[in-house]
Amino acid sequence: MIRRATPLAAAVCAAAMLVGCAGGAETGTSSSPQKSNQLTDCRAEYLGNIMMGSYPDDSAQMVFARNVWDMQTYRGKVYFGGGDYDANMGPCDIYCYDSQTGKIDKSAAALPDEQIARFVTADHTVFLPITDNIGSGKGGYFKLENGVWQCCRYIDGALHCFDMVKYAGRYFAGIGLDYGDNLNSAIKASVDGIHFDNVDIYRDGRKARVDSDSFGRCYDLFTYGSGLYAYYRADTGDYFNGLYRYDGESNRFEFISTMFLPLNCRNSNENYLTVQSKFEFGGKMFFINNCVICTDDFAAYTTLALPHGAVARDGWVRFGKMYITAAVQKGDGTYDNYVFAVDSSGGVEEIICFTAAGYCVSFEYCEDCFLFAIGTSRTQLKTECGSIYKIAYKL
Repeated sequence: MIRRATPLAAAVCAAAMLVGCAGGAETGTSSSPQKSNQLTDCRAEYLGNIMMGSYPDDSAQMVFARNVWDMQTYRGKVYFGGGDYDANMGPCDIYCYDSQTGKIDKSAAALPDEQIARFVTADHTVFLPITDNIGSGKGGYFKLENGVWQCCRYIDGALHCFDMVKYAGRYFAGIGLDYGDNLNSAIKASVDGIHFDNVDIYRDGRKARVDSDSFGRCYDLFTYGSGLYAYYRADTGDYFNGLYRYDGESNRFEFISTMFLPLNCRNSNENYLTVQSKFEFGGKMFFINNCVICTDDFAAYTTLALPHGAVARDGWVRFGKMYITAAVQKGDGTYDNYVFAVDSSGGVEEIICFTAAGYCVSFEYCEDCFLFAIGTSRTQLKTECGSIYKIAYKL
């Protein structure tokens, strides 16, 4: 059964505002979901356009760089940042929402990176792959230690570091290589997080090599079941492009499919990430970026259709359910932004809806509150990009 709340009338403005919502009851299908009065006392609070502190003018580059590509909850705080590594919009700041004070402040200033793109949790702390190095030297990651973001440049050949994961006692890093770099692999691994070695990529007995006029990049690493997987891409049509699975005995990644996803869910006008979020849920692997798709064998994929035809942009799992934020653009150019809760049987419940100038590009949950970041595309620039909303809601 699908349930929904009446949309919040929450227009983006330059000052904090509170908006109420209420609901009734009616039956319907996925395109006309059943309403409920579950959110009769919910309130939305506008916390300001925090990202303007880092990207202050309304030029196209600055506005797009305000996109909060990812958020991460950790010990009662939510971390986030923006940037644009293609346009070299660094150095970058990290911001932090503190649930104790309800305020947002800088957690780190002028980090030597062009884009805060993806947070990773491991070893009871938070890692941030350095998307695009500023300055010379090795690539690597930032690590949150005692409230301070430590810069750890230990990875040879890493012009970019797109993803990290902890697996079988080692840190794996997916990196971007320079043109023609065959000394380094696009996947590195380390036991101590300091000394990284190549983990080679093989297809049909051949080791991946990078031509002088192309690059080699591992954009995504993820675990599913007991396995570790990687998405590798060199150049359009390259023989080695595809999905790989780690073989622990040979300590290398072996090719399993040319198809990582059944469709190009990435929209380069909105996001550089291949997938915005990825996680295992209900025995399947889910990927979210402009759609929600899942698989249990990486051969057959299923698309999860959301109510209202909403476009999904972020998701995660909490308390045995999957939560997805998705949006629908209205005739006046504003967006209805939703949160859908999906249980293990596939039942979808609409728990939040609010209207804003743009779509939510990322969201998180911390201490009985949702936090939302308004995003923008290049083709429909919204100067409100970077605005943060908070909605009290107990999961």
